[in-house]
Amino acid sequence: MKKFTLLAALLLATGAVTVQAAELVLYDNPGLNGRQLTVRGYMPDIATYGFNDRASSVAVHSGTWEVCTDAQFRGFCATLQPGEYRMLDPRFNNRISSAREVGVNMVETAPPPRLVEVAPPAYEPRGSIEMYAQTGYRGRTLLLDHSARNLRDLGFNDRTTSLIVREGAWELCSDSGFRGSCRVFEPGSYADIGPGLAREVSSARLIRSAGQPLYQTGVNPPLVARPGIELFEGLNFDGYRYSAVRDAPSLERRGFNDRAGSMIIYEGQWEACTDARYNGHCQVFGPGRYADLARFNGEVSSVRRIN
Repeated sequence: MKKFTLLAALLLATGAVTVQAAELVLYDNPGLNGRQLTVRGYMPDIATYGFNDRASSVAVHSGTWEVCTDAQFRGFCATLQPGEYRMLDPRFNNRISSAREVGVNMVETAPPPRLVEVAPPAYEPRGSIEMYAQTGYRGRTLLLDHSARNLRDLGFNDRTTSLIVREGAWELCSDSGFRGSCRVFEPGSYADIGPGLAREVSSARLIRSAGQPLYQTGVNPPLVARPGIELFEGLNFDGYRYSAVRDAPSLERRGFNDRAGSMIIYEGQWEACTDARYNGHCQVFGPGRYADLARFNGEVSSVRRIN
């Protein structure tokens, strides 16, 4: 089981200190918004409380917590310090299945959690998207300024064929609950979203607020560090993408073999090769944005960081 520790803002009050029970709150929308589940102490299976794979933001009020993508504290896990995590990395977004306080003697008789509806907080993610039922921005239109888990509720399921992103970055998925085949759309106009999503979109969510960088630091840290490299299926950073923070000797195992058409290297020197296990034709790329991989377009089978 992979684990890592995250940096978060640790708020210290001056004066006398009152010891309180550790508390973590899961929210089903970004920005600490929507329904919430309050956890105290120990929760090996969040599905028991009807909140499995729903959290899109987290607030740690006190204590140090471990959250994991599988029940019984298995899968991919992270340790959270006190602070606010207003927008989760895709590796944790809608994937948290267990949570527990760490650093103390664990007791399995914690008080039952509370599941309540809450009013929107002062902070609201900002973004808007216009979705059209026909190519070329024609036909019936749906305007969203917030995430929608099921477009069927809005009468727009499996209708979108073109769209305009006005603000923020939006992820559109073929299944409800932000599952299935998903694709991220940055601000711009898309006259035809193409095969794979055209007339297949069932959910849409704002994953980055207008004016917000891809990965924030400070009081709103992501749950994982920024990737060293991102590969995109299309040219100009379009289509499905694969992010890596470590070497990938076989992109076939990750469902991205011979698919990359563009890439972004955030840090370090990375070697891309046309065959698995760093064989075939290879080239080293430094930090930068590569809108067209040219001779490597649709050929990359492995990548690794070399310094």
